[in-house]
Amino acid sequence: MKKKLFVIIPVISLILAGLVVYNLVLKKPKNIGKGFDGDSSKSCVIDDAGIFDDDEDTLDKLNELAEDYSEKLEMNIIVYLNGIYRYNEKSTEDFCADYYDANCGKDTDGILYLMDLSGVSSPLDWISTSGKAVLLYQKNLDAIFSSLDNYLPSGGEEVQPDEAERAVIEFFRQIEKYEKKKPGLFSTYHDKVTDKYFYYKGGEFIVSKDRPASSNLLVLLISAAIGTVAAIITYFSIKKAYKFKNSTNPGVYVSHEESRLTEQSDTFIRSYVTKRKIESNSSGGGMRSGGGGRSGGGGHGGGGHRR
Repeated sequence: MKKKLFVIIPVISLILAGLVVYNLVLKKPKNIGKGFDGDSSKSCVIDDAGIFDDDEDTLDKLNELAEDYSEKLEMNIIVYLNGIYRYNEKSTEDFCADYYDANCGKDTDGILYLMDLSGVSSPLDWISTSGKAVLLYQKNLDAIFSSLDNYLPSGGEEVQPDEAERAVIEFFRQIEKYEKKKPGLFSTYHDKVTDKYFYYKGGEFIVSKDRPASSNLLVLLISAAIGTVAAIITYFSIKKAYKFKNSTNPGVYVSHEESRLTEQSDTFIRSYVTKRKIESNSSGGGMRSGGGGRSGGGGHGGGGHRR
């Protein structure tokens, strides 16, 4: 037993180390991210609320800024001034994701900011991110919304054109500010709707349905630690109980001259049959149902904020 344990523990350690190396270094995930195609003309300010109907010059200026920041940050940027109440957070999230995918392409690098100007008592602003923007801004959404609140009235108060203009400009400044703060080495994000993961590997940004190795690393390390501790405890428990004495030869108690085996046979004394019910999995408990959902198919991050 002692010799077996000394062989088993190193073998298990080598296997776990091999799995870690394979996942972190050798395994290459399928990257479905499209990046940024360099076309800044897709970046714009959509005045669905008509707040700049009497001031087209301001809207033109904001559109030029959107294209400038798009070139500078190398991502698509859309600001949508929303004049229609979209009922709830889910419908707003789906609208933003689908609008971005339809205009910029799914899994491209970019961000969409919806400013709620529908006039409801509790307006819902939303930021939807795609591609590299997911990791750049996901942890900074609260800070961005908080900064925008300095330029927009709370509650159902009517937003004035100059307030909307300043808020849009501040949004551009905020995304430039946080674009410079690169995400950590093990930063990941999982879009549960499309089952896509966003992360960096070897300096390359990845959008993939393959789980990032970093998410498995902690599990592997914990398993290795638990396995090693368990093996050590087992070893010392066995050592204490049996003290690894040499086994006694039963032949010393047998008189070979007076003992003879004259017959041998195999006889079944009893048998057992074990039955187990196989549960049906037809209910599909993990599937989303009802209420529509995103139709664009691109992976997205983001979140909302009520003023």
